[in-house]
Amino acid sequence: MKVNVTMKNLKIILISVSILAGLSFLLLKKSPNKVDDAKSTLPLVCLSQIIEHPALDEERRGIIDALKTAGYIDGKTIKIIYQNAQGNLATATQIAKMQAGANPAVLVGISTPSAQALLSVATAQKIPLVFTAVTDPYDAKLVKSPDAPADPKNAVFGISDALPLASQITLMREFLPNLKTIGVIYNAGEVNSTHMVSELKALCEREGLTLIPAIATKTGDVSGAAQSLVGRVDAIYVPNDNTAVSAMSSIVQIAEKAKLPLFAGDTGSVQNGALATRGYDRFKLGQKTGALIIRILRREKIEKIVDASHDLHVYVNEKTRKTLGITLPVSLQKNVILVGTEK
Repeated sequence: MKVNVTMKNLKIILISVSILAGLSFLLLKKSPNKVDDAKSTLPLVCLSQIIEHPALDEERRGIIDALKTAGYIDGKTIKIIYQNAQGNLATATQIAKMQAGANPAVLVGISTPSAQALLSVATAQKIPLVFTAVTDPYDAKLVKSPDAPADPKNAVFGISDALPLASQITLMREFLPNLKTIGVIYNAGEVNSTHMVSELKALCEREGLTLIPAIATKTGDVSGAAQSLVGRVDAIYVPNDNTAVSAMSSIVQIAEKAKLPLFAGDTGSVQNGALATRGYDRFKLGQKTGALIIRILRREKIEKIVDASHDLHVYVNEKTRKTLGITLPVSLQKNVILVGTEK
């Protein structure tokens, strides 16, 4: 009797799980501003974003601002569909298939994983694809090379946010002249991150520095990765890694408690408590992405398939700097952008 009851309960659990999975799929498919709500004669622009964090959110905001400024207003002259995979690659693939099925004028991948998920469907259906927040579009197989001509059969264009890593090392040394060891937190499953860490390691070796990696395969691993660096490094660096950046608050807490200077590859992380970055204005990168979308909507020729030329600015979180008791380097005082200042 006991066995029969257990089997019965197991069947109930399995049925419940199946129902919940089905409901989750329907919610993704039927929720507001999703693809099924896009039955409109207006041109359709589909945005796919891997996860929510300040850098990606700012770029999305910049895209929408550029479109609006050019007269492409959601619900009036254009229909914008935005979907977020919440860090799940399988969901990003599902989103890509649904968006491509809606016959959009252009697909937009915000992040490397999202752009990669969209690539196959965009190519198969000859839908223009625009990417942004992609560090290395070549390693990610989005485009073949920096000099490759635009291919009408594979219309892929975008914005690279690759940072000159030497400038990041220079920034760290301006704050920490005695810097010897750097800890880097990243997800080895992200192509952009592994490429960047490989370059950073080679650079550190040339500069006589030691790079200690701490890998986080999911956001829940980030705190442990950060904690593993305490007592082993002079500073922590978080690159443009979606997994690490989305859990920046936990890294900030650990670094602050350990009095460890925390540097980042994006300005949003500095807003959220990292000490400093030499990075890009993410809103402006989004506007550049929006300009590419506009050219596609207007059927204008695009000569440059990848734009990687952006102005660098130094951002410093004043509250974090004061908490750490670090002096603002004289070399930065004239051109620094201060955030986190007390009003």
